[in-house]
Amino acid sequence: MRICFVGIEIVPSKDGAFIGGLVNNVVRLAKGLSKNGHDIYIITSDVNNVLHNKILSFSWGKIYPIYIRSKYNSPEIGVEFLIKSIPKIIREQREKNFDIFHFHSGYSAFGLVPTLSNVFLKVPTIFTLYSPIQSKPLKDRKGIYQRLSSKFFTRLFLSNAGKITAVSRNTKKSLKNIGFEEENIVFTPPVIDTGIFNPSLPQQQKRDELGISKEAPVLLYCSNWAVWKGVDILIDAMPELTKKYPDIKLIIAWGEAYDWYDERKVMISKKITDLNLDKNIIELGIVNDIQLLMAACDILVAPFRNTDGVADQPLTILEAMACGKPVVTTNVGGIPEIITHNTNGLLVEPDNVQELKDAILYILKNKNEAMNMGDNAAKYVAENYGMEVIIGKMEKVYEGAISDYSGNRRH
Repeated sequence: MRICFVGIEIVPSKDGAFIGGLVNNVVRLAKGLSKNGHDIYIITSDVNNVLHNKILSFSWGKIYPIYIRSKYNSPEIGVEFLIKSIPKIIREQREKNFDIFHFHSGYSAFGLVPTLSNVFLKVPTIFTLYSPIQSKPLKDRKGIYQRLSSKFFTRLFLSNAGKITAVSRNTKKSLKNIGFEEENIVFTPPVIDTGIFNPSLPQQQKRDELGISKEAPVLLYCSNWAVWKGVDILIDAMPELTKKYPDIKLIIAWGEAYDWYDERKVMISKKITDLNLDKNIIELGIVNDIQLLMAACDILVAPFRNTDGVADQPLTILEAMACGKPVVTTNVGGIPEIITHNTNGLLVEPDNVQELKDAILYILKNKNEAMNMGDNAAKYVAENYGMEVIIGKMEKVYEGAISDYSGNRRH
């Protein structure tokens, strides 16, 4: 098959790393599908003009960037991408004759792109939604995308978006709750490359690079400064943790560094200093070997307040699980679908410093249970999220969409 993915900012950073759960899921799908003989193309925005309008070629596919002048996460970016992407989609379809288009987004508002594209396209389309439709507005999410992803607009924007898939059962349920037929929504979980993320990775390599002893407890946080990611809750828990374990280290791999985070970044940095945690916290930027950081840690901590707009089954959690690490995270969104409390990790309530601290201490004190959780986690991910499993499922989704589309056209 000749498959075209469409989404926002599926481009590498200036350091060459692909950042973010949705982005990495698309890239891994591309790699797996390419390995099975499919031709992969990606049409995407390039807000920072990293590619300078040049086509980027990989062994697994090609990226066709659309330079967007609007700031990322601004109301204008969606409008500009809509205006520029549809002519690009139509033009590339005429030249390359794709068998199917697959659109990806954390917001249902993006469904307007395939819905309008389908006025002109004569091929099947799939829209994958990465986060649930919220029944009521979230206090910490007031952007235009959240407002346009309401019940009314979701039903409008996805009315002609093609086959709909959801990355979690929770997201699928949220679509069902606003009137979409359950049998028309396919659950397609994210893909984890267990060839890269696995328990056999060397634990000490990254510790040596960062000057961390073998005995020191190490926590890992892999995300950005956004309020809904909850890093401030983890930092608030650190003073009590340092009393129990003076040599404990928290490694923070920040990821994206967009300018709208500047104010919050300053606030977080001040909190670290005010709590006298500078010696216990190691801040890193974008890294190309996140799997080695996961191998080096004892616990991945993911204190989400919610999963709106991000992958409802966060890839960071799944990657750490694949590396055989216990995860302490929150009971929100689709996370309880992958973390079974006391089996492959621990779940706490969001915004609860005490529960988060107690869960971390429990794992650090109970090493045998921590090892069992990690073993269970690695096995669970390999069986349910491995490359072969998910790619095989996606191929069936594509084949079904093409078959249904052909049948509908005959009638």
